Amino acid sequence: MPMLSGQGEEAQGLLEIRPRGSLSALERPLRVLVVDDDASTRAGVGYYLREMEAPATVVGEAGDGPEAIERARALHPDLVIMDARMRGMSGFAATRVIREDLPETQ
Repeated sequence: MPMLSGQGEEAQGLLEIRPRGSLSALERPLRVLVVDDDASTRAGVGYYLREMEAPATVVGEAGDGPEAIERARALHPDLVIMDARMRGMSGFAATRVIREDLPETQ
């Protein structure tokens, strides 16, 4: 996704992918947490993931940063798809906390 101006420093170190093998080698569906402050966007991402060829299951949704952290801690997703700009806590700040708590989560 394109970076918005002024987000470079806040996003530094968060955008790299930590490879753990290919999706086709997964033994179970990829567990995904979708985070966005817009419910229709969350629904659209969920729809897209269900239509993908790679196995993926939306295990939860969150509408803001603190809720994303709470849900990630409870659900231990493989992947979090996070909105960068949300009211209150930014997606960047929430991602930092999730990465500290759950280093295996992408």
